Amino acid sequence: PNSTIYGTTVVNETTNPSTRVKIQIGVSYDDSPKLVRDLILSAMREAKDVLQKPESVVLLSSFGGSSIIYDIYFWIDSRKSSGSKMKSLVMELVRLKLLENQIKIPGETREIIFPNGNAAPAARQTKENSEEAREHLSQTETSLESEGLLDEASRGRNINHGAKLI
Repeated sequence: PNSTIYGTTVVNETTNPSTRVKIQIGVSYDDSPKLVRDLILSAMREAKDVLQKPESVVLLSSFGGSSIIYDIYFWIDSRKSSGSKMKSLVMELVRLKLLENQIKIPGETREIIFPNGNAAPAARQTKENSEEAREHLSQTETSLESEGLLDEASRGRNINHGAKLI
């Protein structure tokens, strides 16, 4: 009856204490996926609180901009270990195992492509644009001065306000 449930403590005996934890790591395209997988699984076996059953799994997840991304799944007994602490510990162990075996863990990289493959023309173009802007401003000030709309003391002040011209 409902009065029994509301009046007493209910213990769920079917709760599974095993919790799956997932981490990701990016490894250089130069390194063998089989070797990387074997090294990661070796590190998992060395982690004291990672359960051996169910077995840990390492899957190639995606191809990143500078690395192959692996998903690492492992199980812990949540009554004995914190998921976030184990995640941190396993990340350290995996990193050390890979670095000990000269496996590269590259950071993110970005490629900047300049017109015609060279940054110098873009820089020259910016300088030319700045010189054209100064010339245009000077002509505008001359025109305004001739019409009596700009006095001699105000001339050149517009260059010093707003964006700095190179």
